Amino acid sequence: MSLPSLQDVIARHRKAVLSLPDVNGVAGGISPKTPGKVCILVYVSDASTWPPGLAREIEGYDVKLVGGGEFHAM
Repeated sequence: MSLPSLQDVIARHRKAVLSLPDVNGVAGGISPKTPGKVCILVYVSDASTWPPGLAREIEGYDVKLVGGGEFHAM
């Protein structure tokens, strides 16, 4: 059984993920721990704490946290 496309999965879950505390963004990317494997990257204010309510896997894709604070328009 194949996974749905990463873009479709992110589109379906973006609103719910962005509504979680300290979550600033969500995107698809390459897993930082498993090169060559795609995953869902969730940008958070503090990557040392997993956001409550955020699954560690969504529709077969691993979820990885990326710390770095808020996004600001340039």
